[in-house]
Amino acid sequence: MNKQQLAKATTLAFGNASFAFALHKTIAKSEGNLFYSPFSISSALAMTYAGAKGKTEKEMEQVLQFGAAPAELHPTFAALLGELSSNEDYKLVIANRLWGEQSYPFRATFLDLTREYYDGGFVPVDFKTESKAARGKINTWVEEKTNKKITDLIPAGLLDSLTRLVLTNAIHFKGSWADQFDEHATRPMSFELSPKKQIKTSMMFKTAQFRYAQKDGVQLLELPYKGGRLSMVLLMPVERHQLAQVEAKLEPKMMSQWNGALTRQEVEIQIPKLKITAKLSLKKVLQEMGMKTAFSPNEADFTGMSNLPKDSAEELYIAEVLHKAFVEVNEEGTEAAAATAVVMKARGVAKPRHVRFIADQPFLFLIRDRKTSSVLFVGRVVDPTGSVSVVE
Repeated sequence: MNKQQLAKATTLAFGNASFAFALHKTIAKSEGNLFYSPFSISSALAMTYAGAKGKTEKEMEQVLQFGAAPAELHPTFAALLGELSSNEDYKLVIANRLWGEQSYPFRATFLDLTREYYDGGFVPVDFKTESKAARGKINTWVEEKTNKKITDLIPAGLLDSLTRLVLTNAIHFKGSWADQFDEHATRPMSFELSPKKQIKTSMMFKTAQFRYAQKDGVQLLELPYKGGRLSMVLLMPVERHQLAQVEAKLEPKMMSQWNGALTRQEVEIQIPKLKITAKLSLKKVLQEMGMKTAFSPNEADFTGMSNLPKDSAEELYIAEVLHKAFVEVNEEGTEAAAATAVVMKARGVAKPRHVRFIADQPFLFLIRDRKTSSVLFVGRVVDPTGSVSVVE
């Protein structure tokens, strides 16, 4: 990636982060653990955006905060996808696929664009008479691309004879800590779910040099993965059990200020081991954020995807955006996976001192690319022993 490409990728990453944090503020109203990949969601919707026109295109552009004309956006996405997945220090697989009704007249320019910039190969399937078999094929592909961490992305009953296109993005990350935790030091410790409720959980311990800051009522700790390109940033309120105040401050400019405050110092760390599987239905969330017409059978304009005339009974709209994600954090490192499906249907009708970062209360974490500031994953831990979160 040359300097010009890096500058464009950084701008795209800033827009993606803006979308990520706006999305977080919307879904943070739900209780409990959260985990998702804003990068996966943005990628899947960027492919969908490539076929949007008129008001639908404008709303998607505003909500997703791409900040670039389509002619620049898609090549920049391609450069960023290639850059992130070509590092040997960690495993990061990002895969896209389009599953289209075999009899539907998709526009060749749309299919060419998604293939060229998103490596989104087109697979013709029979939704009209074999929607159950199509579901099995899509779910198997997602399972393979995410190292079997994401299963049944498309639930039974969602696809039917009116389904015309399913756009999928799958992302799988596995990285080792640059400085691993000693598993012999891990032991059961108390974690406060609330001021009046505690549980026991497996807590990992380490004292070493890490980038740390305390600013604006937030404790920040950066744990780099092997190679230093990717890292996990943990955010915890200084005042106990005030995580909502931290979430309210989440935005790219604030993150940039916090990042600038991080300094390398000796930190005593206690963080819980984690294993979370999350399922999010994003239709209502995206509508609430302002992406309304894309989901309307009567108003959606995806004429850039097909050769059909405007107002055709076969015109496309988004029926649902599904996202599933998995994360495991242990002494060796982190394994995370996520997948997003956009299902489209026809109308049919800083001081040198010893500091402590004790994550024994609810906290947030981000997994990010330090070079471009891309936010790959976002998590909220309210209960480290609670494995499943659902947002509908």
